[in-house]
Amino acid sequence: MHRKSCFRAATRLYSYLDGEIRAIRRIRIRLHLRRCLNCERAFHFEKRLRRFIRERARVDAPPEVVERIRRLIRERNS
Repeated sequence: MHRKSCFRAATRLYSYLDGEIRAIRRIRIRLHLRRCLNCERAFHFEKRLRRFIRERARVDAPPEVVERIRRLIRERNS
């Protein structure tokens, strides 16, 4: 595949995944991904990585932080 079209697809990958690009660019990227195995692999990797992070990368706040937030909320509501 042509380097320039790969570069354009790569620079718009995150906007594409976030649904933040116009329909015509979305179609162009889809067509490029169908023709370019390297870009398609990168796209699927990023898509899987985002899903993994969304599903598994959760961090619980320390109890003292939770308590402090609750206290601040109570103070503000009183």
